[in-house]
Amino acid sequence: MDNNSDRKFAGFVMTYERPEIILDTISKIFEQSLPPEKLLIVDNSETDKTQKLIEGLGDSRLEYFRVGHNAGPAGAAKIGLQKLVLEGYDWIYWGDDDDPPAFPDMFERLLILGDTQNVKPGIVGCVGQYFNRRKGDVIRVPDELLSNSDFVKVDSIAGNQSMIINTEVVRKGILPDERLFFGFEELDFCLRVKKAGFNLLVPCDLFIRSRVKYNRINLQKSIYIKQEISKLPRQYYSIRNMLFILKSNNLWIALIFQIAKSIAKAVYAFRYGMEYGRLNLKWIARGLLDGIMDRLGKLK
Repeated sequence: MDNNSDRKFAGFVMTYERPEIILDTISKIFEQSLPPEKLLIVDNSETDKTQKLIEGLGDSRLEYFRVGHNAGPAGAAKIGLQKLVLEGYDWIYWGDDDDPPAFPDMFERLLILGDTQNVKPGIVGCVGQYFNRRKGDVIRVPDELLSNSDFVKVDSIAGNQSMIINTEVVRKGILPDERLFFGFEELDFCLRVKKAGFNLLVPCDLFIRSRVKYNRINLQKSIYIKQEISKLPRQYYSIRNMLFILKSNNLWIALIFQIAKSIAKAVYAFRYGMEYGRLNLKWIARGLLDGIMDRLGKLK
């Protein structure tokens, strides 16, 4: 059991027009063995449905903040961190409305690891990845490595993996870049946290439990996964933002590799039909162009 009563822990959950699922996420967060003292709901919605729902709960642990426009996950995360740091919290949970903690002791386990000061933790989370700086690829941590350690140091932790931020990171001026809007905003943030000298830590037991729960033991990465046509525009943000991140870190070889990889994917996708290939090419080409030209923000 965690006994650090001096630690101040809060969290935020980002949401956009999904009032039907956010109640379950809030419930699971407060059911944690070590729940946050406060949970800030950062709402990118254009309607007031979520606002009415949250305010109707009458829970003093909840605070609602309406952004007023769709700032994307990057903008909402920046708002959440800024507001809660100003209120004096030590650790801040970064949450999505559709990704509650996978296990009831998640926060407790992560914060115990966060208190391991001799390794200067800046971020802790449930699942992490390495980053190949020569290719610009996110790399899976091998299963066998998780059996030999208490925790692993990683390069990136996704926002949907119960990422908890040490507020010393934010006090040094490191915040999500709202210009990215959507896609790899967590990777960009994590790389800057590492560059500032902090470590990103994942407990091996939680890492393994998560892989077992979601049947991801011995997982083999596919070369190409066909997307639903409605999801093809997401490639635009992924490609654009990755190019921006690589340029920001002066990773020029990786930049060339990612451009070539995107072109290869655009050609390969025509095997699924001319219409699919055409739409896929449209979003990949636009992502490459805007990434090279540093045109960021929400897609118009």
